[in-house]
Amino acid sequence: MNDDSLLRKPHSVRQLALGMAAYSSASVFGPLVLFIFLGIFLDKRFNTSPIFLLLSVAAAFVLTNFLLFKKVRLLIRKFNELDEKKKSATADVKSVNQL
Repeated sequence: MNDDSLLRKPHSVRQLALGMAAYSSASVFGPLVLFIFLGIFLDKRFNTSPIFLLLSVAAAFVLTNFLLFKKVRLLIRKFNELDEKKKSATADVKSVNQL
């Protein structure tokens, strides 16, 4: 499923909200779980107990914010495009009605 597939099909507001909640949850918990396990593994491997764990949690935080920011920016752009299309369609209908 690509980034703008939610905007192509008509969905209810509830479906869109659930989709965004699922994406947000996966964007937060996916990197966090992966990086925590990586940090624990590296700490055990190099015997540096909490250093790599803390660094990995910080890296997961940065990655999560990047993913969410990217998604929000894409959605804002898509909603602006849809808004412009609606405005131009409304203007076309008004100009036809004036004739």
